This record gives sequence, structure tokens and C-alpha cells, in this order.
Amino acid sequence: MMNKIKLLFTLLSLILVLFVSGQQDSKLDFRPFSDMYDNPASLVNTRMWRANINYRNSLPGFEDGPESYYFGLGGPIGLNKSVSNITYRHAYTRRKVARYGLGAYVIKDTYGHFGYNSYIINYAQRFKLSSDYSFALGLGTGIYNYFIRTNHLNVKYKNDPTYYQYLNGQDRFLLGDLNLGFIFTGRNFQFGFATRHVMNNNVKIGNTPEYAELNETYTAFTKATFRIDPNVIMIPSVEGRYTEGIPYDLKISAPFVFHEMFMAGLGVSMNKSFAVETGVYKRGIFFGYSFTLNTSELSSFSDLSHQLGISYILPVTPKAQEKFSIADALF
Repeated sequence: MMNKIKLLFTLLSLILVLFVSGQQDSKLDFRPFSDMYDNPASLVNTRMWRANINYRNSLPGFEDGPESYYFGLGGPIGLNKSVSNITYRHAYTRRKVARYGLGAYVIKDTYGHFGYNSYIINYAQRFKLSSDYSFALGLGTGIYNYFIRTNHLNVKYKNDPTYYQYLNGQDRFLLGDLNLGFIFTGRNFQFGFATRHVMNNNVKIGNTPEYAELNETYTAFTKATFRIDPNVIMIPSVEGRYTEGIPYDLKISAPFVFHEMFMAGLGVSMNKSFAVETGVYKRGIFFGYSFTLNTSELSSFSDLSHQLGISYILPVTPKAQEKFSIADALF
């Protein structure tokens, strides 16, 4: 009966979240490898420090198509009292949860003649509500470095004054950046909300022009855990994002974890794409691969996108690495 109630909760949550891919931001939707990118509060939902690498090629074979490179490092600072959780080993296992989280990430994203680098430091803190429920707040701050790749431009007349005034002279700018998020966590479900680029265009660094600005991006998610049998866990989720001026999107994922070390699942972005996500964990390394079939008009010139993710579990001790499972990364 409880499983039916949790499943109903997950399905009803579909109407509560929005998801869109902002053109000003990289679309990193392979969540186990870039959680704090979308919500800095996710740092407290882990018991291990992890180094994450994520690469996405959205339009393979298309010249100057979108490419994203992500490196993140983060984990818990302190551990609270143990609480019940069904996503690790057994339903009756008790595990410690983080009280604080600290991390940072770097992103390099390019598309066409444009691109950006983002450097963000994240902090998160958990507030306990009861033995089964808590909520976490997260803060990320850093620099957003936008640039025009002038070496990728084909300019017929190099001495054109327009080129020198508007492109060659102002092909790079820096903005201060601020991200906020929260996550509410129960024994076997979570939901959260976050906003990126809160400062918009209020903090300009150097010779950044007045017209430079970042539109706020709003993200939301909900997910739950269901133990199908002793060796299979399902962790469905709904993830959303909205940026002003960009069409809405919604992603529904249904990953399964087998024997705590294999992952396979499906993801559907409404009216945009269909993804197959896979992963394997062994000796401290979690490797994942996702390929996406585009179902939008993009399919007229590119049907497939690729995304690779690698996590390395820290500290580098056999005991710490043995305690980690893919279910921990997903939930």
C-alpha cells in the first residue's frame, strides 16, 4: 500500500515541475555526475566525497555544435545521526547523513561562435525536522565568463569597423554569479527547487558592457526510491527547468540499479528527446554513458547526442569505496 502511495506521489509531482534548456547554460542532464550544478543543496545528500567529470556532445558531426565539459569536486563536511534509508544495501540498514556540504565546479561550454566558462564554489547545510525528514539549503557563488570565439568567425573584411568595435573589442566579459537551492528529504523521497543567476547583471567585472546580463533559470525535481526485489532498486524522477524566453521542457527518468553496481534506465524529455542511461560501479570508479535520440526538429540534421560521466569516490580507501553504491549517487 505504501509503495502505491509513493508511486502516486511521484506521478502527481509531474504537474508541479517545469524543465527547459537555457541557451546561456550547458544542458547537463545526466544527474548522477552533475547534481550540484542544478542544485547546490544536493551536496548534503551524499556520504562520500566525489570527483566528477561530465562531457556532453549535443550534435555530433555538426560543425561547432554544442559541447560541454564539466569538472566537479564535493562532499560532506560533518555527519549527523544515523537515519533509515532503503537505497543502501537493505531496507533496515541505518546510515549517517551529512550535516554540511562543500564543493566546487568548473564548466566550459561552447556552441557555434559563442561560449562561456563558469567557476562556482558551493556550500550546503541540512536542517533536521525529525528522524525521517529534513531540508537542506544550498548556495553557489562565483564568476560567469562569456566569450565570442572570434577565431571561429569568417570575416570577409578584417578591417570592417563593425567587427573591431563590436566583436574584436568586446568579445569577452565577466559577471558575478549566484545560485540558490533547497531540497526537502524524506525516508525515500525528495523534492527540491533552485534558481541560477540570481544576481542577473548586477555585478560586472572589468570592462563588461552594460548590455551583458544573465537570465535567471529555475529548476525543480522530485524523486523517490522503490525496492523491486532484494537486488533491484528503482529511482524514478521528474526534473524541470525554465528560463525566460526558452520553450518549456520536462524530463522523466526511470533508472534501475542492479546488485548495487549496475545502472540502466530511460529518460524522456517531452517533445524533445528520448535517452538511454547506463552505468557501472567498480573499485571506486562510477562510469556512465547516455545517448539521446532527438525527437524534435533537430532530428532533421542530427539524431543522436552523447554524454559521458565519470565519478571517483574519495577518500581513496577500500572501505570507503566498498560502502558506496550507484543508488547513493542517484538518491
